[in-house]
Amino acid sequence: MSKKIQTLKNNRYIQFSIMAIVVIVVAIVGIKNLNNSQASSPYVTVQANTGQLVSPASLVTSSGASTGSYVQFGTQTVTGNSLCGFKTTTPAVSKVMIIWEENESTSSIVGNGSLPYMNSLMTSCGLTTNYTSYTHPSLPNYMAMTSGVSYASGPWNGDCLPSASGCTTSNASVFSQLGTNWKGYAESMSGNCDQNPAGSTDSDGNQVYAPRHNPAVYYTNISSNCANQDVPLGSTTSGALYSDVSAGTLPALSTVTPNLSDDWHDGSASQADNWLKGWIPVITAGSDYQSGKLAILIIFDEGAGSGNSTSSTIGIWMSAYTKPDTKGGTATDDYSVTKTVEDLLGLPELSNAQSVNSFTSDFNL
Repeated sequence: MSKKIQTLKNNRYIQFSIMAIVVIVVAIVGIKNLNNSQASSPYVTVQANTGQLVSPASLVTSSGASTGSYVQFGTQTVTGNSLCGFKTTTPAVSKVMIIWEENESTSSIVGNGSLPYMNSLMTSCGLTTNYTSYTHPSLPNYMAMTSGVSYASGPWNGDCLPSASGCTTSNASVFSQLGTNWKGYAESMSGNCDQNPAGSTDSDGNQVYAPRHNPAVYYTNISSNCANQDVPLGSTTSGALYSDVSAGTLPALSTVTPNLSDDWHDGSASQADNWLKGWIPVITAGSDYQSGKLAILIIFDEGAGSGNSTSSTIGIWMSAYTKPDTKGGTATDDYSVTKTVEDLLGLPELSNAQSVNSFTSDFNL
């Protein structure tokens, strides 16, 4: 009898030893899989004061589990970040914001060490890699981007003021298409729909507001709306744009014109970069962007060169649906801006916008 008891004890010892080995192996495999997962460290981040998930972008119920029973972390289907691609539903963009930048070619923007924030947006969101600006100088490009019409001739190609002879137009534009459902926000502009830069200077007496970078002031068929809808920008803590972003009341189309120091025209690359670094977090924190309604285009008006010649420059698209590090290689141009705005807002395509490519497919808008 004692031999049988001893045999049973030995068998149980062997069984327990095997079970212990299995547990250790499973643990090692689990740790290895966790370390090899797509999630970054920390594995899951939750905002302490609100309980809101910070990363990964979403959690999904594991296959076969009832709702709420348990969740699977770090799923590979999550491809977004806090700025872009954090929604995987069908795009529902109903608002567009265009932020103008000035006079730089692709080669002087992409990879420029003085533009760390701008370059981070290219990888966090989407970058055009085949964008062409039609002409020089600034004004004809701004007009083309908002109308689908070429203004590559006099007096437009002299960057004329709206007060100059022949330097206004009654042509249709995205502004006229939208009635009052648009707004222009211009930094350092002294008053609504200002057609004269003389009153807008910095502390050194340098001109800082340029009407040629604020295209709405050139369209005579929207002059009454311009007087109400084209307003001084304000700051990142107060003023027109801050208020509309905070209240979630941005219009269907908003154009944002930094002043001549902050759009890289007269200022440095670092100034332009810091301006974006100040404003983009404010805009993307707003409910219009977070809900997926708002898409943002940061666009340069032209690259290097002069006269009626094309140039290569870039645009950065940001939206809740645009996957990080998207490279949009479709051939696009000034008229593509018009087309994309009209397509996203359900407007008829004007003039040359009808025959060019849109940005919507490349950037999942």
